Parts: sequence; structure tokens; C-alpha cells
Amino acid sequence: MAYGLLSTGFEKKTFDDIRTEVYDELEARFGAPIRRDVSSNIDIPVSILSTKIAECWDALQTINAQRGVTADGVSLDDIVGYSGVVRLAATESRLYVGISGDDTTVIPETVIVRTDAGVQFTVDGSGYTITTSSIEEATIEVTDVVNPFTYTLVLGGETLTVTNSSGSSTPAILAGSFVLVVNTHSTYFSATDNFDGTFTVKTKTPGTPNRAVVVGENLSLNEFYTPIPFKSVLSGRLPAPIGTITNFVVSDTGISKCYNYQEASLGRNRETDAELRSRFIKVRSGVASASLNAIITALQQEVEGVNFVAGYENLTEVTDVLGVPPHHIYIVVDCADTLNTLVAETIFEHKAAGTPMYGAVSVDVADVIGNVHAVKFSKTTNVYAHIRAEITKSSEVAFPSDGDYLIKQAIVSYGNSLVHGSDFLYQALYAPIYGVSGVANVNLEIDATATLPGTPSWKIWNISILPTQKLLFSLDRITLTYA
Repeated sequence: MAYGLLSTGFEKKTFDDIRTEVYDELEARFGAPIRRDVSSNIDIPVSILSTKIAECWDALQTINAQRGVTADGVSLDDIVGYSGVVRLAATESRLYVGISGDDTTVIPETVIVRTDAGVQFTVDGSGYTITTSSIEEATIEVTDVVNPFTYTLVLGGETLTVTNSSGSSTPAILAGSFVLVVNTHSTYFSATDNFDGTFTVKTKTPGTPNRAVVVGENLSLNEFYTPIPFKSVLSGRLPAPIGTITNFVVSDTGISKCYNYQEASLGRNRETDAELRSRFIKVRSGVASASLNAIITALQQEVEGVNFVAGYENLTEVTDVLGVPPHHIYIVVDCADTLNTLVAETIFEHKAAGTPMYGAVSVDVADVIGNVHAVKFSKTTNVYAHIRAEITKSSEVAFPSDGDYLIKQAIVSYGNSLVHGSDFLYQALYAPIYGVSGVANVNLEIDATATLPGTPSWKIWNISILPTQKLLFSLDRITLTYA
């Protein structure tokens, strides 16, 4: 049996282990059996020696436990590494960006877009093209009025028609008819009327590729956007609120516009020493066991693209405050939908057999003999911060010409530092605001909404955020006025 600092933790030699080893060594040296009972004369020095060595092992175990809690930097990495725990690296923020341009244009990996705040994103992979077979948004024009005639439009594989049987129809009237048909019958798209003989269709689930748009005779597909996956150039919790990506840093021939119809799934900052110590303490006693901590650790370390994991277990006989049924486990993950299957497989591999699971996402996973099991978990939900502040400028210290932007950016930077489940603390916003020179006084109101754009109900107190939620800040949800 191995002893010391192993991948499974610290394995201590006991007094009995040491005593047995000493006797074995003595017999090997003398070449004859030795009495091992406590009444033998030789047992006295053997027991004294074994006791002293066992005390050394006790000290080593204590040092290991303390060192794992107090070490930092590379030393901490080395120590936890023996237990199979690895510091979580920073990950990129990711999202789909709609790219418009010439049909069949290949999007090179060198293309870079940026948000209004300057956060840059680059193409996440290769082989993507602008194509009508994958559309986020498109403008469709009625090019000719024919009577009688049935106009045909295919959205995401669903065929929609508008029949013209009136001699007084115009392109604008037919476009309006299509808007009604799309909004009534399309599963995947909604439509808006541009009141000029054109209408715009937009996917109901932004960031979903391979939704084709096909127009029939007397209709034309004008400008359209194909969803392309992008990742942040730098790693960390880098935001991209909806509609803030409209500019290219690096473009290419055949590419004209960009727009993000979804906000970025925030990346993860590099795990701090405090966070690593805390996680190490939780998993140290149960590495490789089918426990909640083992599931969380596996998702964090084995599934690239997972930015956050939380786990809850309801051991009671009643449903808990999170809605978890009795004796169920509840795993909450922040990651792209494309990772759902890998997340489910990882949960199934590490959970205890027979443990029921709770969650809004269900993925079928087959075991080694082919039986299929429904693995359930949930994805984190977004909560959107709204801030309204009345600023009084100082009469003694100059207020910067770009002070409005500096205040908003300071608030967003503070918000991006928060982890999932952090409450929206009213008082905490004063520090970033007063951090801008020339601010004499602030009257502050806040709110958090579950949807966008949301209608704030202004408050002057803290707002509780659930452990399964993440609070998102954006420049366009901060309103500043000056007294």
C-alpha cells in the first residue's frame, strides 16, 4: 500500500503499519521468525520506535492540512495538484454574432468585432460562411404584384403562403400580410413590417444556426445575417450586451455588417488562491467519490467552456426553497447549449447510482450496457441590473469631460467582478461612482429585471439574487442625470 501525499489525498502510516514494517525488517535481517506479542522483550524497543515514527506521520498530516489552507501561488498549485485538483484557468466569453455580406462568403478566423465598450471578439473556429441556409435576421422584399398569385416563403423548413386575389394590392399590403402570417404560424421566426414593401424576419432564438430562409417567385431576399460563433480575444468575464457589437476591428472582402442578437455568455476569470483553497478543502476528503463535490469538480476541470457550476442536494422530506424535490440533487451550469450533452455525460459518470436529479434541462445518456437515463440539470439564468443616479458635481474639483462614460464604465466593471448569486448591493455602487473625480453627491436608485428591456421598479435597498442567477450590467441600462 502506498503512503504519503497521493492523488487521492494524504495517506498516513499508522502505529500498527509501522510496527509491522519494523518486525518484517528485523526478521529479514536475522533470517528467522521473531515473537511479535507485547510480552516479548524485543517488542519494547520496537513499540517505542514505532510510536516515535507514528508521531512524525501525525505531524506530516497536520502540516499537509495546514499547508493546503495557507499556501498561495505556485506552492498552492503544487500542493492541490497531488490530490488531482487543478487551478481553473480563465476562459473566454462566447456568443453568436450575426454577420451580413455576400452570400457564400467564407468568414476567415482573422475577423474581429468589438462592442461599443471596446471588448473584442474573434471567430471561434473555421469553415463558417454567410449563407441563406443559416439566418438570424433577413429583410424580404415583395418585388412584383401579380394577381392572382400565391407567394411562398419557407422559414426554418416551414412553408408559409400569402395569396393575392385583389387587383388593388400593393407591395406594402402584401408585405403586411406576410408579417401577419409569419407571426401567426411560424415556429422559429417573428416578423416586423417596414411599411415600404419589405418586411424583416428574425429568429425567436438568437444564436441558433442552420435556420434557412427560402423565398419564392416575386419575393427577394435582401440583406440578411448569418449567426457565426465568436469568442473574446482576452479571457475573463467580458460582457457583450445585445446590440453592442456593430463594428469590425478586422474585416474581409464580402463582409459588410455585424450585430449581436444575444448577449455574451460570460467567461471565467482565473481562479484566485482563495477560491482554489476553498474548492480544495471541499474535495480533499472525497476525490473520485460519487459525491456532489466530485460532480462539481469534474464539470469545472473536465468540460472546457463551463464557466460556473453550483450543486445543491435536498436531504429533507419536503421540497426546498429552490424548488428541489426531496432527496434530489440539483446541478446548475453556465455554458453554451452545445455543451449540454457533454455536461450530462459528466454528471452521469460522477453521480451516485440511483440518485434522482432535478433541473429544467434533460439529456438522455446511455450507460455501458446501453440503458438510457435522463440526466437533468439547469442552466444559469440572467438578471439585468438597472441603475439610475442623480449626480451633483463638485464646485472645487473638476469633473472630467468624459465623466459620464467613466461613471458608467466604473459601474459595469464593478458588476463584472461579481460572481453568480452575488446580491445587488445598493451601497456597493457608491464606491465606483465616487471613484470618478468631481463627484460631490449621488442620489441612487436600482432594480433588477428578469427580461429585457424590462421596466424597472426603482428601489433604494439591496436586491437578493438567487445562487442560480447571474446579475448582468450594461452601459445602456445606466441612466445619469445631473443636479
